[in-house]
Amino acid sequence: MNVRCLVILLALLVGEANASVPAAYRYWGDKHGIQPALLYAIALVESRHTVQGHVGPWPWTLNISGQPFYFASRKQAYTRLWTELHVHQNEQVAIGPMQVFWRYNKGYFANPWEALDPYRNIEVGALIFNAFYQQRGSIKEAIGAYHSPNKSRPARYYRKKVCTTLQEISRGPHEDSVSVYSHVCAAAEPAGRT
Repeated sequence: MNVRCLVILLALLVGEANASVPAAYRYWGDKHGIQPALLYAIALVESRHTVQGHVGPWPWTLNISGQPFYFASRKQAYTRLWTELHVHQNEQVAIGPMQVFWRYNKGYFANPWEALDPYRNIEVGALIFNAFYQQRGSIKEAIGAYHSPNKSRPARYYRKKVCTTLQEISRGPHEDSVSVYSHVCAAAEPAGRT
């Protein structure tokens, strides 16, 4: 992929951590009733990567059994994903900018190649977040469950990371929804706890 194409892709899918929320996150966030900056913050926490000075969620990220890998192209990521799934019989793989965990969420995709489609990956991340929101009844709990649905300590830590990232985003120009996050992040931890 040439440098110009990479920069255009980054602008559409990745953006900058302190810039506007990229179009793909605005689209899927609006479509599924999630504040786009929250969806973007989750992606930043899940797959943040720096390429040629651009910081953002990386579309071809795989986390294989707890180890992150950042690939230069969808094809390279797919080759590794296929090897993990079919040669090593390992489904402990999180995929794409939203780090959708294959073992539990493969039913959202027609196949592993589709899981590496950044737009589809972002949509599925939104669907998973909404499922946790419906199940847990609060944005605060859904944020933690997105990363760690069954362990409260890692969920609290993850919520803190997402809230910190939301604060980074709030310093840049974006949609007028920062007050929503202030409330959610203030509620992310009980008083007196770290």
